Amino acid sequence: MRVILIKSVSNLGKVGALVDVKDGYALNYLIPNGLAQDATSKTLAKMKSQQEQETRKQTKVQESNAKVKRVIAGQTVIVLSKANEVGKLFAAIGTQDVCLAIQKKFNLPVEPRFIKIPQPIKTVGQHEVLLKIDNEEVKFWVVVEKV
Repeated sequence: MRVILIKSVSNLGKVGALVDVKDGYALNYLIPNGLAQDATSKTLAKMKSQQEQETRKQTKVQESNAKVKRVIAGQTVIVLSKANEVGKLFAAIGTQDVCLAIQKKFNLPVEPRFIKIPQPIKTVGQHEVLLKIDNEEVKFWVVVEKV
């Protein structure tokens, strides 16, 4: 019997795999436990359309990530913050502050979880920051200026 796996099953396949199994295994274990469904022409068409949608979505995300990497690499982002006379900030600059500065300057959607600050930014001046996209790290500079 041919079934489409709804969930990954060890020693059988991953989600979306089309597999041939014995009738008893499919009817008594896989289908009742919600691990698979019968592979009819309707379900095969539905699976194919879902895979195409996922492929388009991944392509769109990759294009967006490539644009972000291309635009931000080596650039300088300015963050304004309050500091004392010596140049020490009253509050450290975090990923959220850097994210907002990037969105303001480049008009690009960047999530704070992708921004890595190697050392806490607590002083006025130039600091190196990393943006991790697609398992690649893009370096850019953050310049903190006194308000």
